[in-house]
Amino acid sequence: IQDLTFLNKNYCLTELYLNNNELTDISGALKHLHALRILLLHNNQLKELGKTVKELKGMIRLQTLNLFYNPLAQDPDYRLYVIYFLPSVQLLDRKSVTQRERESALHLYNWARSCVQQSIAFGRRVNTPLGAPVGSSRCTQPARRLIMPP
Repeated sequence: IQDLTFLNKNYCLTELYLNNNELTDISGALKHLHALRILLLHNNQLKELGKTVKELKGMIRLQTLNLFYNPLAQDPDYRLYVIYFLPSVQLLDRKSVTQRERESALHLYNWARSCVQQSIAFGRRVNTPLGAPVGSSRCTQPARRLIMPP
């Protein structure tokens, strides 16, 4: 399968298995599937992580998502990106999403909120979340690597 236009009138799907195909882009093809709980897209040719996740953002019931064996899964922050922008996903690439991963994703993709949460936790204003790169003193620049304390 290379084209998903055949899904246009299928609004009530709860499971969709599109793995092992030749999909290169899903933009505009799946966003209407609000009841979807399981979506398997592994082993395709999806390259653009941002576009793919944007297409899935409205799926608030999506619990299981497989994207492995796609070029987009090679991004070093791929898993945290998906976890942050698709918070309903509980099983990503056949592995359960942990609370620690959710916290790491929050720190990586929402610095401002992370600063506020840590300020409350530490009882004083925190301008740089835990794991911020040395020399950074603002919450507006995202860190590329987050190291969580034990």
